[in-house]
Amino acid sequence: MSNSAIKFNNYEKDFNALGLPDYEGGSIIEQVNYFIDLLEKNPQIKTILEIGFNTGRSAAYFLSSRDDIKVVSVDIGVHDYVNDCKKIIDVHFPGRHTILIGDSKVVIPQLVEIKPKINFDLIFIDGDHAEPGPLIDARNCLALATHETVLVMDDTCLHTGWAGVLQAMCELIKKKELDCSRVLTITESQRAWTLFWKAPV
Repeated sequence: MSNSAIKFNNYEKDFNALGLPDYEGGSIIEQVNYFIDLLEKNPQIKTILEIGFNTGRSAAYFLSSRDDIKVVSVDIGVHDYVNDCKKIIDVHFPGRHTILIGDSKVVIPQLVEIKPKINFDLIFIDGDHAEPGPLIDARNCLALATHETVLVMDDTCLHTGWAGVLQAMCELIKKKELDCSRVLTITESQRAWTLFWKAPV
């Protein structure tokens, strides 16, 4: 087992110890392994923005991948367990994670306003899944991205993304707001996520 996997498993043990009876969503193990591998092979990715912290699982596998990675999470904060999960992240990855509580449709434009003081190498979009939320989030994140930023839209599949995620991706492709030559969708166990990049000038 790799050092990254060990770190993530240690986080998982503490998360499972919370004994949450019910929680929303969660990443499948194939996605965990995919992003750990991606980040281990791409040392230029050091700063990550994610929309949707929830239980902290995606933040945990990002942070487990390498010790020089920092993550900023935006979460609407409707679930009580978010605070407990944030504490676990801070125990395992001290000083490397920031959470901004608020609606991503408000918070992300605020980050855009302070650009170029803030730059992200990877942006993971896993927030509102109903129209028009995913499209708004994607466009706001494209405004925050450089042409080298890896953007990821989670749940680009019929099973979890029909209400607005797939529609958002189709609209971005139709309007050529992303680089259509670099769109990559990964499908695993009835789940999917899509990597894309900002359209060239």
